Amino acid sequence: MSAVIIAQYLDFSEVSGLKKALEAAEVDYVVRRHGLPIFLGSAHATYRVYVKQELAEKAQFVATEFMDDLKKNRAEFEAKLLVRCPVCDSTNIYVQPRKSPWQKLYYIGVTVRRCKDCDSEWYT
Repeated sequence: MSAVIIAQYLDFSEVSGLKKALEAAEVDYVVRRHGLPIFLGSAHATYRVYVKQELAEKAQFVATEFMDDLKKNRAEFEAKLLVRCPVCDSTNIYVQPRKSPWQKLYYIGVTVRRCKDCDSEWYT
């Protein structure tokens, strides 16, 4: 019996979700850590998910569905993180540069943003 990789380069939370999806579909799987160990310079652990050859088609379908849902959820989350203008709700904004030394000192820890559409200014 040979094993087939159905997903790789997943972080811990992604593997946990995929494991739940595979268990719900009654697919046996093996998860192994992949990549450099942390003590050799890896920023974080990544994982691979293996299944038996005869379950590969069913498992690949479950994994594809899971990854599509994950991408959709990420896109929704990233859309919520976009900075929007409080006046016109536009995402066409920029960080106003600080020109003089007194402005750099006065606005320390504060980001001055300006909307390119309605020209409003606010502080974050």
